Amino acid sequence: MSKISRVAGHGLRVAGLVCWVLGWVLGWVLGVALAQEEWKEIGGGRKNVEAVWVSTENPQKILIGAKGGVWLSNDAGESWRLVLRLATTNHVKQFYFSQKSGNLYCILESTIYLSKDGANSWKKENFLSKQKAVSIAIEEDAGRVWVASQNALFVRLKNELTWQKVWQFLAAEEDAEEVKQIYSFAVSSQKGQIYLLTSEGILFSVDLGKTWENFNESGLLGHKVREIICGKDNKIYACTEKGVFVFKQDEQVWQEVSLRLLSGKINQIALADKGAIYAACEEGLFFTLPSVQSSVSLDVDKNEPSIKKVQEAAMRYAEAGPEKIALWRKKANQSAWLPELSVGIDRDTSELWHWEGGSTTKTDDDALRRGRDTVNWDINVSWDLSKIIWNDTEISIDVRSRLTAELREDILDQVTKLYFERLRVKAELAYLGIEDRRKRFEKEMRLKELSAYLDALTGGYFSSVK
Repeated sequence: MSKISRVAGHGLRVAGLVCWVLGWVLGWVLGVALAQEEWKEIGGGRKNVEAVWVSTENPQKILIGAKGGVWLSNDAGESWRLVLRLATTNHVKQFYFSQKSGNLYCILESTIYLSKDGANSWKKENFLSKQKAVSIAIEEDAGRVWVASQNALFVRLKNELTWQKVWQFLAAEEDAEEVKQIYSFAVSSQKGQIYLLTSEGILFSVDLGKTWENFNESGLLGHKVREIICGKDNKIYACTEKGVFVFKQDEQVWQEVSLRLLSGKINQIALADKGAIYAACEEGLFFTLPSVQSSVSLDVDKNEPSIKKVQEAAMRYAEAGPEKIALWRKKANQSAWLPELSVGIDRDTSELWHWEGGSTTKTDDDALRRGRDTVNWDINVSWDLSKIIWNDTEISIDVRSRLTAELREDILDQVTKLYFERLRVKAELAYLGIEDRRKRFEKEMRLKELSAYLDALTGGYFSSVK
């Protein structure tokens, strides 16, 4: 009887352990699902939505620009009405609302429309003659108006009528393959901060455009960014064709927040209160609220080579390590102790042929006779002791050292970005649900692409150690 009790008790413990494991796995799956943003289509079935604006005072009021015109909703997307009819060839680039004046701007490729009555009526507004505006921003308190054309950024100061050019592309070469242009810009609520999105990357200024520097694009590698905007909480958002990203200041990396958004190409986003995000997409207008669920921690770097080993493999493959230059310097110093060896040889043939004369017999007088040639040789050994202090080859080594250091820096920067970009894609892939087939396929292809890049830079080391 006691034996049966012990077996039954053991079985109960095993069953309890199995239930606990199943419960943990189920909880993890549910936690991952709940941690994702749920996106809802609210555009009334309209396709190819190009631009969106949401009122910060009344989130129920939404404007969208699509093929054929501008539509307004006063009930959070439940119903829509056409407020501005446009030709099908016109494309809405942006909506902008001035909090101080209450003016609402609709920016097209070659025209800007202005509404002073809450989007009910519109009239054309001339901002920049002979320029195509792509984006506009107004600093209410400072009285500055910013407008970006396709190749330059302008500002108009308070109480002034003229525009000042803040930044522009240099004149492109005639045979240039890619056309340089500005896509978007954003003015932060923090004084003097401007973000400029161009075909060559994201630029950042903290002094109202006097000086510019490249902004961190880690996490956006391989993504075509279409728009950049600033939230009220000073968060920076980037809209790409396939996702929406937010810049994490503490981690200095861009993180995707649209893993569950299945909408085709994303054209533009808008931010509203409580962190709500609206996305104007190829498949319509989508809306989401940020999840309040805590994120699930995943060990994404498990079974992966460390970043240090990958960097070392890349250095070895490119022969860009510092030890190579150090060896050259050592050999240059040692070469000063070696003598310069020269060997010379000289052949004297001036007495090889001569006339024989003065003999007692007439037989051999005035006869041309062949004698012996003279061969002289010498060996010289010399030391230039001044090379012990300074060797001329140090100059060429210094040049190669600088070039190698630049190459090493470029390779390390590229490998580091690819490595952590791959880890982020791997984590995003783990968060996706099985039903998100399209997103999963894109992430899986991106993962393979990044792995191939790392293999190319490390000579196949990355895949060989996984």
